[in-house]
Amino acid sequence: MAISKKFSIMILDYDNIPVINKVLVEYADSTKQSSSHELFKMEPINIFDVALDLSYFKLNAEDETGLNNKLQEIIDKLIEMNLDYTIIECENKKLHTSITSVSALDINFDNLKIIPEGTYKQLDEIKNTKTKFGYCKGYKPAFRLVESKEIGNIELKPETVYLLSNSPENHKKLKKYVSDFIMKINHDFIIEFRDFI
Repeated sequence: MAISKKFSIMILDYDNIPVINKVLVEYADSTKQSSSHELFKMEPINIFDVALDLSYFKLNAEDETGLNNKLQEIIDKLIEMNLDYTIIECENKKLHTSITSVSALDINFDNLKIIPEGTYKQLDEIKNTKTKFGYCKGYKPAFRLVESKEIGNIELKPETVYLLSNSPENHKKLKKYVSDFIMKINHDFIIEFRDFI
């Protein structure tokens, strides 16, 4: 009896989105593109602020062994091309990934009286950074206070940057790189890491 499974693959390096999608077109039975925003945040965002960096794909096979072989072909191709990947089985959430370390960095505005001009542009820049140590992801929140205006009693949600690396050693270096970058933007930011894996 034939079986099929749905998967998603998160594309960490925006430059490789077309390359990985070509692999999926070659090996998968069907594909559809979306945004990884849904994996990270549930609050509403402007769709024009997110990249279509998540691809869903479906594999069909005669049995479980055949299906696993088809998935392994995709993984082998990504490894051969030296591409980082995170594949999630949609039904049971099983993970197949080259990423070994994931954390979030929350940037809190509590110590600021105003948000200096250009702050948001720099925060958005770090949210799309790729380094030899790993990748950062992040999205513009639904609400941001206007820059150069007093914060007053307004309670601002932290901005969040997600960090993904392929080794604990690289992840430690990526954390330092991002921390240093954030502190250069404004030394009054309060930053806090949350480690997932």
